[in-house]
This record gives sequence, C-alpha cells and structure tokens, in this order.
Amino acid sequence: MRTFLAIDLNDEIRHAYAELYERGRRYDGLRWVLPQNLHITLRFLGAIDPERTAPLASDVEAEIAHLVPFRMTIGAPGSFGPCDHPRVLWFGVGFGTRALRQLARQVERAARRSGFPKERRPWRPHLTVARNPRRVRMDGWQELTGDCKLAGLSQNVENVTLYSSTLRPGERPVYSPVWRLTLKTK
Repeated sequence: MRTFLAIDLNDEIRHAYAELYERGRRYDGLRWVLPQNLHITLRFLGAIDPERTAPLASDVEAEIAHLVPFRMTIGAPGSFGPCDHPRVLWFGVGFGTRALRQLARQVERAARRSGFPKERRPWRPHLTVARNPRRVRMDGWQELTGDCKLAGLSQNVENVTLYSSTLRPGERPVYSPVWRLTLKTK
C-alpha cells in the first residue's frame, strides 16, 4: 500500500482551487491535482505493509499529543525547477508556517520511531497543484496562479490523515483515508 501523511484542506480552499484547475487544463503536458485530492503532505512513506498502519497511528498520536489545532493561510504561488520549465507548481503557506513545521517535525519523529528511514530532503510547506513530468515550456503560469483566489484563504489545522494512494495505468491516483488523528483540544 502506497501511503503518505497529510493535512486535509477545507471546502473553501478546494472550491477556489477548482477554478484554477479548470483554467489550467489548457496547458498541455501538465498533470493538475484533482480538487478532491488536494492536501498538504507532511511525510511521504511509500509502499508499506497494511499491518504497519496501526503501530504508525500509535506513534503519530504519541508525537502530536501535545499539539493544539492552529490556523494556517495559503501563501503565494511558486515552482520547483526552472521558471520556464518548472517540475512542480505550488502554493506556499503564509500564516501558520511555524506551527505547520512543528507538526511536520513531530510526524517525521513518529515515522522514524515506526522504522521508516529519515527523510533525505528538507520538508518545505507547500500545496502542490500541478506537475510537469515532460518538462514542457510553461509561459504564463505565474499569471495563471497569480490570478487564482487561493492565496490568502485560511483554515484550521485539526487533523493528520494517513492516505493510501492507488495508482492506475493511464489514470490519476485515487487517495483514500486509512485513519485520521485529531490534534489535542484545548
């Protein structure tokens, strides 16, 4: 089972993204994230045995037990890779970055405690919206994402969700929640 730990996004953010999704489909070669799949990844785990999910839940729960829900805001758009041939289009996180980083650190500690290897790349808080697997030229993506109403929207972060990702040839992945843990209430 291919898995990752993430934060779900609220309906207001998904709705604003759905408008960008529809306008962005004109870019050939881009793989836009489906609105229902929108999330902020805290830790990609990869393929795991389903029997490992219960101990992982216990470890994550122990690590986040002291964290309280917090507010976060979607930040400005950006990209990974060269500006004219980006690999990934994303939106950053504005307000709430410090709390989100703390949550990601605790999730990483839980993953390590559950026997997953240390993440090699530094975690950067972002919301992936599109991938450019063929590295096609993408003139105008800054205007497209800049006109989007995502930046500035906010939500409470109250849960951590373990998702399984089912890949089907020629189709987009299907994400299914395995379990969801709630942050400590005040």
